[in-house]
Amino acid sequence: MLHADSARNRLTGIGLISLTYVAFNLMTRKLAAYDSPETIQLLPAVVASAVLAPFALATWESPRGGFEWLLLCLMGAAIVVGCGLYLFSRERHGR
Repeated sequence: MLHADSARNRLTGIGLISLTYVAFNLMTRKLAAYDSPETIQLLPAVVASAVLAPFALATWESPRGGFEWLLLCLMGAAIVVGCGLYLFSRERHGR
């Protein structure tokens, strides 16, 4: 059963994620007139890494086995491929 506090926390999280996504899209649209797609991909990644690194380091638990390392590497590879496809589509279909 879902408690009221838990539901409120989830809705707050969803709201914050939505606002962050909207801000990212608005900034991306504004930067698209001035910067290359590579720069537009790099800057948010650097900012997000800098902001989230302290939280990640505070709660980090190393993967315990080979399977967990494999999953971690596959997620990283999926992100790289996804970003590459995004840049490819931006170059092919314009800004």
